[in-house]
Parts: sequence; C-alpha cells; structure tokens
Amino acid sequence: MNNWLNQILLSIFLWPSAWYRKMDVNIPQLRSILTTKLIMDDRRATGLQKIRKRSDKEIDSATLTTVLMALFTGLFLLVAFIIEDDLTRVTFLLSIFGFMLAMFLITDFSYILLDVKDNYIILPKPVSSQTFLVARLLHILIHISKIVVPLALPAWIAMWISRGLWGAGVLLVILVLFTLLTFALVNALYLLIMQLFTPSRINSIITTMQIAFSIIIYGGYQWINTLVGRSYLEQLDFHDYLWLWIFPTFWMAAGWVMGYTFSAEPIHIIGAVLSLLTPLVGIWIMIRFLAPAFFRKLSMISGGTGEVDAKKSKSVDQQSPPVISTIASRLLTRPGLDRATFLFAWRMTGRNRDFKLKVYPQIGYLVVILAIMIFRLGDQLEFNTEGLEIPRVKFIILFVIYLTGMLYVSAIAQLPYHEKFKAAWLYYVPPLRRPGPVYYGTFKALMTKFILIPSIPIFIIGIWLFGLTIIPTFICGFANIFLVSSLFSWFWVEILPFSIEPAKASRNQATFRNLLAFILLPVLATPQYFLFSFPWVLSVWAVLSFGIGWFVLNYTKGVPWEQQRVL
Repeated sequence: MNNWLNQILLSIFLWPSAWYRKMDVNIPQLRSILTTKLIMDDRRATGLQKIRKRSDKEIDSATLTTVLMALFTGLFLLVAFIIEDDLTRVTFLLSIFGFMLAMFLITDFSYILLDVKDNYIILPKPVSSQTFLVARLLHILIHISKIVVPLALPAWIAMWISRGLWGAGVLLVILVLFTLLTFALVNALYLLIMQLFTPSRINSIITTMQIAFSIIIYGGYQWINTLVGRSYLEQLDFHDYLWLWIFPTFWMAAGWVMGYTFSAEPIHIIGAVLSLLTPLVGIWIMIRFLAPAFFRKLSMISGGTGEVDAKKSKSVDQQSPPVISTIASRLLTRPGLDRATFLFAWRMTGRNRDFKLKVYPQIGYLVVILAIMIFRLGDQLEFNTEGLEIPRVKFIILFVIYLTGMLYVSAIAQLPYHEKFKAAWLYYVPPLRRPGPVYYGTFKALMTKFILIPSIPIFIIGIWLFGLTIIPTFICGFANIFLVSSLFSWFWVEILPFSIEPAKASRNQATFRNLLAFILLPVLATPQYFLFSFPWVLSVWAVLSFGIGWFVLNYTKGVPWEQQRVL
C-alpha cells in the first residue's frame, strides 16, 4: 500500500490490537483484509469524483481526492463565522456540516454499505465471524474519518481562533455526537430505500442523489455568495424561532452553548441533554434493529431474491403506458431504423450512469443561473411588453435561450464514450449500408431531450411574462441553437455512439470542439440582440437557420463506413 494517508489511518485503527485479540480477532487476517480494502478504495472513483473525472483512466489516489474534496467543501462552513450570535452561528455551522456529511455518505459511501462481494470472497475462507465483523466496521470507520476530519477541520480551527481552545474542544464533542446521529439516519435512509425499491433501482436513485448533491453545492455557493448579503448573516438570530426545535442542529448548538458558557438557561440545558441522548439512542436503534434488517436485505440481494424483484419490476414497466420517449419517437421519427436508433439513444443516455453524472448536473446549473439572475434583477425587470425595450431584459432573455444550447454540446461530447464499449459490435451485425441513419436518429433523440424539452418551459414562461411579442425572439433563438447543434453534430459523425473506451477520450479535441460551440452561439446571439425589435427580420432569420440546420442534420444520413475513425 503506497498511499501514506491510508497507512497512517490503518496504523491508528489497528493500534488497539490487544483489545481486538480479546475479541478473538485474528490480527494478521484483519490487517490483510483492511489493507486490501484500502487499496481497492484508492483505485475506485466514487461519488462526486465521477462527475469531475474527465475520463475513466485507472486512478490510484481516490483517497487523497476524497480528502481534498471534503476539505474544500469544509471551507463553506466558514461562512457561519460571519454570524455574531453563538447559538445561531453553531446552528448554521452544524446545518451545513450535517447536510454535507449526509450527502457525502450517501453519494460516496454506497459501494461500502451495499457491497456484497465480501460474502463471496471472505466468508468461504477460514476467517472467523469476529474478524469479518471487525474488519467491516473498521473499514467503515476509516472511510468516515476520511470525510469527517477534513470536512470539520476548517470550522474547528476557526472556532479555536474565535472562541479559544475550550470552545474548539466542546465543538469537537458536538461534532462527534452529530456525526453518530447523521450516520444512524443515513443507515435508516438506506434501509428505507432497500425496502421500497429493487436492487436494480437503488443505483439509479443513488446516482440521482449524486447529481442533486452537485447541483445543491453549486446553487448553495451562488445563493450565499450572491443573494445573501454579509449584513444579513451578521444580524441573523435564531433565539426567537421556536420551530427550530424540530431540527437536531438546533439542539446541538444549544448543547455547545451550555458546554462553552456553562449556561443554566432551560433552552441550553434541554439542548445539551438532547445532544447527548439522541445520538446514543440513534446508534442503539441502528445496532439493535436497523443493522440486522440491513444485513438480511443484503443477504437477500446476494442470494438472488433481488433478481426476482427486478424481473417483477421489469414486467410492471412493460405494462406501463408509453413514456415521453415513446411519444416523442412517434411524433418525430418514422418506423424502422430511424425510430429504433432514436429510442436506443434516448434510453442509453438515461441509463448510462457516467453519462448522467457528467451531463445531467448542467441542467441544474442552468436552472440555478436562471434563478440567480431573476432574483438579482427582479426589482429592475419589467415583465411586460414595454420591458423588452430595456437592454438588461434583452440580454437576460437571450442569455437564457442560448445557454440551453450548451446542454446539447455537453451531451454530444460525452456520447461516443461508454465503459462497456465492446458492445458496439451491435452496430456491425445488421446489414447497414452506411452508419448515417444511426447518427441521424441519435442526434434527433439528443436534440429532443436536451434542446426541445428544456425550451418548452422557457417558451411558456417567456410568453407568460412578456406576452406574444416575445415569440419571434424565442423561435429565432432556438432555430439558431438547432443550427449550431446540427453543425456540432456533423463534427462527431466519425465516431459511433457508445463505442469508444473512455480512457481514449481526447481532451484537446473535445476542448477544440466545445470552444467552437462557445464561439458560434455568441456570434449568432449578438446580431439578434440588435435586431430584437424587428420581429419580421427575426422570423425570416429563424426560417433560414432552421432550413440550414435541417439540411446539415439530414446530411448525416449519408455518412459512409469509410468515414468512421477507429480508436
């Protein structure tokens, strides 16, 4: 094991070896199991690392990446120290800490809690149940420490500086208790998910949580940085809000105040008692009731019961009414290869976990940017026909329209890559004269999913706010996006969808193509800004853009096999 951080953590958690021996634990086996698990952890990208990772090249420093991400995320906690009131400050701090910790545990911890490979690899070996259980628990504790320590370190140092060593020491106790409570709640959430959903759905749910986590972090940063002023945070005071008692963070903050100031006020005494009892009760419930149920569910999954549930779920899905992909395919494609490739691309982009992690968060970023701009400029905007003459309003409208074009750019750039790229032999089995129809149906599916569908709510909101006068502007804008997307698709017709190993992704080539889209969109948006008040000109322009874009898109039908690039 070359990772120095894992070596230090392993030494710390194996330090009470004498105590482990009294529990009939085999120390050499325990060390071997933990060393193997930590090496595997270091080679596995989990959680947000998959969102940030540009390719699927083998990695050997996932542990350091996790620690650095947790440390960087912990810097958000320093915002709480702007608040002057101690109770409000610690409540705010623990709220951010608890949310970040819970999401890290959910997104970065699932492969440990839901891992059933130990049942196949370790249990058949001559390893005692005591050694197996202690190894699993220590692995969980080591992984939690990689997240909790760097996540809490910035706030702990800031508390030491602002309230001295005693205040930092009390905060350390509160953080430990709050971590235990959060861990118990996350385990309860996992058990609930496993009870309600089949194993085939669990990974999809966790992926959705990962996407939501990245969006919330980005949105939270923008919200705090843009919408919440420093003066507002400084004056924030939670003493008068009795409804805050429903949140454990408020109890914990009251417990810190009592431990730091030795206050005898009822609010602080009650908070201290709840801070001590709720984590202990939560851990007891988890060990006594939740853990056995959790491991029984895992045994059912590893024993094959999950496969039966998955088959039942599949049969139910087949009887469900047509989903939006089926409806869109019937409206926009012809029966045959065109419709088949349309549905194939639609469903693959919805089921491919890596694709979703790298593309779908940008939809949330678009919503966050739109919300930030509206909140910042809401009092300056005039949501009526006269408001369209204001330069700021015109800029925001065009910015929102053309920003949706980047969704398609991101999707098409990720389209050629898939970890199971060897399954691309499927393209060569049917008697296809040319691969062009595959591209044609695929591009139409992505344009529908990432341009047409997002444009509908924007179009409706625009008409509601500004009236029918805005229609030529929207039609021209989305026609230009369709033109740029068709041109951008033309650059990718030499690589079949989902046919390339992610490790072979050319970052320089992708950067060049993305840069081209970044240039073309503003080039088209700039003249539209100055022609904003000429609806007939915009209408003619929209027809031309749509016609050229449709011509380019239809050109992809004739792409021959000779044009395909082999990587």
